[in-house]
Amino acid sequence: MLQIAYALAKDPTIKTDTTLIYANTSVGDIMLKDVLDGMAEKHSTFHVHHVVSLVCLMLCVAAVSSLLRGWPSRP
Repeated sequence: MLQIAYALAKDPTIKTDTTLIYANTSVGDIMLKDVLDGMAEKHSTFHVHHVVSLVCLMLCVAAVSSLLRGWPSRP
């Protein structure tokens, strides 16, 4: 995750907006918060949203699973 964020943030030719939804069950579980927030402040195309809740974590997983069901698979 962090490697992808670094690659997108450091390449000025990539203009794609990227949003990281980082779900954790407690504030203490958030790893690299300062690094991710700093990248979001420095790079206008990178955004991070911290979600802290077990219920929100389960909802995020369900939403991503739902999106992936419609994603075309590779042969």
